[in-house]
Amino acid sequence: MKHHYILITAITILITIACLILPMNLSPIWSGKIPMHTNQYEKMAESLIEGHLYLNDKVDSSLLNLSNPYDPQLRTSKHVKFNWDHAFYKGHYYMYFGITPVIFTFLPYRLITGHNLPTLQATQTFTIIFIIGIFLLFLTLARLFFKTIPFPMYLCLSVCFSIISVWYISAAPILYCTAISAGLAFGIWSIYFFIKSAYNSGNEKNELINLAIGSLLGALTFGCRPPIALFNIVLIPILIILLQKREINHKRILKIGVSLLPYVIVGILLMVYNYLRFDNPFEFGQSYQLTNTDQHNYGAWGQQNSLIGILEGLNYMNFKFTTSKLLQNGIFMTFPILFLGIVGLFHKKVIKTLKEHKLLLFITFLFISNILISIIDCQYSPFLIPRYRTDILWLTAIATYIIIGHLQQNIKNKQIFNIVVYLLAIFCITMSILLFLEPHDNNFTYYYELNSLYQVYRFILCAL
Repeated sequence: MKHHYILITAITILITIACLILPMNLSPIWSGKIPMHTNQYEKMAESLIEGHLYLNDKVDSSLLNLSNPYDPQLRTSKHVKFNWDHAFYKGHYYMYFGITPVIFTFLPYRLITGHNLPTLQATQTFTIIFIIGIFLLFLTLARLFFKTIPFPMYLCLSVCFSIISVWYISAAPILYCTAISAGLAFGIWSIYFFIKSAYNSGNEKNELINLAIGSLLGALTFGCRPPIALFNIVLIPILIILLQKREINHKRILKIGVSLLPYVIVGILLMVYNYLRFDNPFEFGQSYQLTNTDQHNYGAWGQQNSLIGILEGLNYMNFKFTTSKLLQNGIFMTFPILFLGIVGLFHKKVIKTLKEHKLLLFITFLFISNILISIIDCQYSPFLIPRYRTDILWLTAIATYIIIGHLQQNIKNKQIFNIVVYLLAIFCITMSILLFLEPHDNNFTYYYELNSLYQVYRFILCAL
């Protein structure tokens, strides 16, 4: 990349980061100014320093005496005081959100400074890491597979897919989206190192080092938000490519196996962590949530045991369309640029090129990740909310970007195609802004009762 291109890219990254990070402070509910139940990561760091895995919050005796403390109606009828959206087990409160962000941000910060890291700053950090990862991954993919993609298109798509992937995090950044942003940050860099391992030409040592780094980052996503971690199935096509690149023998298989050890090590550590808290290595704490539903009774297969329920969940996440409220629409209806990822799969030359580049199976598994994550989200959630779509948007965006790159190379009328891509990208960025402004989930327009764009405009002017 030429020097002035590097400078333009760096400036674009900084502007994108600023546009997504600065608005996180607008809502006092989600900025930490009114902490409520959103400072659990900070409290978990304190607990680890003190040498235990439960939170220090005192449990009301009335909660201890309930026959089923997870029943919200029973808690309400008995006027029981409790910590909202905490896990409760054997007389202690626990954090059911993944431990990875605590280990890598909150705990070191507390040990070094003696103060708690504000959850908002952790979310901002993870979001920055994700955005940089998107730009670098897309640049790497372009260099490897579609070198003729126009530089403005690379920048435009990097900005667009960054924004549509994390706009919700900007609106409601702490706790729930801290877990999501951490999963996205570890996930995007895991995929980056997987790509470098499988597709970059280089010596075997570098391939295995990149595979090991990607495996470690991928494994750590299970300790951020487990549904997002299902993206790790993309490792299957990566391993197939690695095995095809060189002669297969016992030594080669052993080396690859060693590079995959992070999955085993992190998996064991997470299971021990879960067992020490809930006497079950596979229980992250969701079954013991104190929230608006009794999730203790979901069972091993979640709440939606019917095919119709699962299909409804998939539709909600991806293709639902309604004109009543923008937030209710699935990701393809909200961000139509993603349809190019589907359209491209019906283009014969694109399919041929994807096969030649050994990318078709990789893209297939990206879409399968979308399906699996959508199913898990609808299985183990009391009800579906727009925030869960953040789990799948980034994966669908990566697949779409790869297909757009190949379409741009193989389509006849490139000029018209380029214009369509730019217009769709601008439309999707605009949609993200409108979604951010729509009152929902205690975001700043909801909190301040700003129910029109004119009121939002007046509020921003007053704030300045």
